Amino acid sequence: MKVLIVVAALLLAVVPSAIAADYGWNLSGSATDPWVNMGEVVAGEPFQLYLWLACSPHDGMAAAEFSLVHTYVNGGFTPLHGALNAGNSTDLLLAIGGCPVGPVLVGVWSLIDFVAEGGQACLGPSPGGLNATVDCDPIDPQPRENAVVGHGTNGVYPCQFGGIEHCVGTGRGGLTWGETKALYR
Repeated sequence: MKVLIVVAALLLAVVPSAIAADYGWNLSGSATDPWVNMGEVVAGEPFQLYLWLACSPHDGMAAAEFSLVHTYVNGGFTPLHGALNAGNSTDLLLAIGGCPVGPVLVGVWSLIDFVAEGGQACLGPSPGGLNATVDCDPIDPQPRENAVVGHGTNGVYPCQFGGIEHCVGTGRGGLTWGETKALYR
């Protein structure tokens, strides 16, 4: 019996750190599928990278703050579907009405890779140190940690952190089953 109590106590101590981040954000090469996290680009030709709120377990999102960390030339960010950006094309400070829960397309970057040797884009902390989404709690809205799957080009794997696998619904476009499994090891 004492062993079970110790095991239960250890599980309770471990579970909070093992829980996935609250909000899942994806960078996708598709305006219709948030899970296209790899693609090919041609040197010097612009390409679009789409920002998706992939999932949200807390009554939706009201705002978000993070930065685009990338190896490309940034040609600008355009918010979509009612989102507003009070930041710039790299350091986003987003607000959106209606508390969407995802998946929802929030915006699009126009990027250029001048060498096309393969690159990566990811979401990281803003200059203020935040990589978070504010929930839609009407009484006490709170910033919550973001989970992220980035985008890789020309054979470079996308970044991934924060346990976004909790909102993977349809698999990962552009990767084989073996490549997908390897991302979670």
